[in-house]
Amino acid sequence: MDNNRYAVKALEQIFHERDKFILIGLTGRTGSGCTTAATLLSYNVNDFDLPTPKLSCFDNNDERKERIIYSYTQKHWDKFTVISMRDVITSFVLENEYCEFESYIMKSIQVTKDKIEISQKMNNRLKDQYEIYHKERKDISNLDEYTKDQIKIKAQRSYDFYYKGIKSFSEDLKKCFDKINLKDSEDSFTSLFQKLGNNIRSSGNALKESYENENIYTFAKRLNKIVKVIRVVEENKSFIVIDAIRNPFEAQYLRERYSAFYLISINTPNSDRIERLTNLGYTKEKIESLDNNEYPKKLKGVYKFTRQDMQKCIELSDIHINNPHDQGQDLNKLKKQLAWYVSLIKHPALVTPTPLERTMQIAYQVKLNSGCISRQVGAVITDQYYSIKAVGWNSSAEAQTPCLLRSSSDLISILDKKGFSFYENTDEKFRDLVSINYKYLPEHEHFLGFTPCYCFKDLQNRIDGEKNQVHTRSLHAEENAFLQLAKYGGVGIIGGILFSTASPCELCAKKAYQLGIKKIFYIDPYPGISLDHIFQSGKKRPVVELFSGALGRAHHQLYTPIFPFKDEQELLYGDLIGTESILEDEIKKAEKNLKEKRDELDKVKKNIK
Repeated sequence: MDNNRYAVKALEQIFHERDKFILIGLTGRTGSGCTTAATLLSYNVNDFDLPTPKLSCFDNNDERKERIIYSYTQKHWDKFTVISMRDVITSFVLENEYCEFESYIMKSIQVTKDKIEISQKMNNRLKDQYEIYHKERKDISNLDEYTKDQIKIKAQRSYDFYYKGIKSFSEDLKKCFDKINLKDSEDSFTSLFQKLGNNIRSSGNALKESYENENIYTFAKRLNKIVKVIRVVEENKSFIVIDAIRNPFEAQYLRERYSAFYLISINTPNSDRIERLTNLGYTKEKIESLDNNEYPKKLKGVYKFTRQDMQKCIELSDIHINNPHDQGQDLNKLKKQLAWYVSLIKHPALVTPTPLERTMQIAYQVKLNSGCISRQVGAVITDQYYSIKAVGWNSSAEAQTPCLLRSSSDLISILDKKGFSFYENTDEKFRDLVSINYKYLPEHEHFLGFTPCYCFKDLQNRIDGEKNQVHTRSLHAEENAFLQLAKYGGVGIIGGILFSTASPCELCAKKAYQLGIKKIFYIDPYPGISLDHIFQSGKKRPVVELFSGALGRAHHQLYTPIFPFKDEQELLYGDLIGTESILEDEIKKAEKNLKEKRDELDKVKKNIK
């Protein structure tokens, strides 16, 4: 009996460790719903108000899964503490004197009113508050310098600074900027804070635009310190959500430090996102400005490390949540998805993966076979019942060598003639360009021991002076999957489903349409017009949807049981051969107590008589 009781305590301890700390980073383009999701996570279970599912007479397993998640949520939901990236940026701003802040604002934004008038508005609204919080920021010591005796007191002071002082000041700052009229092409507050965030990653200071390598992780380190402060103040349980991560290296920094960290992308169809922003008063020009900052076509040099890159953040995400605009004001679909994944983080394998998850997980896995040095993409084709018919990934044609395995040094020195085409081996212009660009690469300190590979398409386009996708050596993932069906005599896929880690380009979209694909799920949109041009034409239009689910390591973590469910139940309720359980022991105690109370009642009745 004692052995069984100790086993139950051990089981509870295992799950208690998972129930002590969760760190979620939200990511997504402005208008997708990150702040809405963070707000929902900050509610207690009653305010969260998860819609009641069907509780009996189920028609399918999806309804049974919803009931399981709902029941677990009602008993185990904990509200999250929100770290707003806006407030983190404000904390960096407050490290500077007010005069420096005002000077930066006047220089960095283009205004339609007189700068003196705007400066006066800022002084009237912000200066006194700024100076108070600036002094408080100075007075708070670095968390790493706290002694054991001081840590609780100073952590509480830091906590109050972030969650009372800065939060209030950030809101006042936003209200002030809403009063300042800028050109229609800019949203004053959002545009300003995007610039400040870029500055922090470049220089370590919100108001300086210089660049130093050691500051790349400055933003991430501040986030990490705030997480530590929250964990000290919230001693027993710390559930934290960051709204919102927009640089992939910040997500990577936290992932390497916390096994309990999950990056969740909140996605919405672009047309829905634009409609939301328009309803909030954003003009077409302001939306374009936002997109250029958040979703740049191509980042070069140090900008890869210091600027926002939503495409990469979404690509790195562990969990993808679809937040369409047509769900109404009650946000039920978003709530259900948040409850699903928070429940699985706390207790893995409560339910099995969805058909979409298990299929996209295969696409996500096969993309690793890609030898493309630019981007890896995976694709899976199924019939209407999610039975897999073909898989593919972007890489060179079979029996050709992928770019990842080809060395420019070998081309120049003719050490691997079979790995390159006749054109590459003989064309003097091309060989000269390879030699000029890659001759010294193997000697660079960073690339010692690496293969100095190159992208044929990029070099050929430089020779031709144009941008032509026809020069790519790789088959696209979807194209490769389609060809596998033809190559090996597969069955037809009319009415089938295509899963791709990136939405199809125009060429692959036309092939999917021609083959009779009826539904397409994707994670990241391809930078082209295929979604609007190819799929929104004709009479047999495929349904195109953003993927929702867990992928990669999160897929394994959330759906792999920590402890076999059968054993877990046997420890709690007793096994099939009659081992006395904790529950049986509690029943016996209850029966004994009931008997004692009845005996006492009988004595009272006897005395009354």
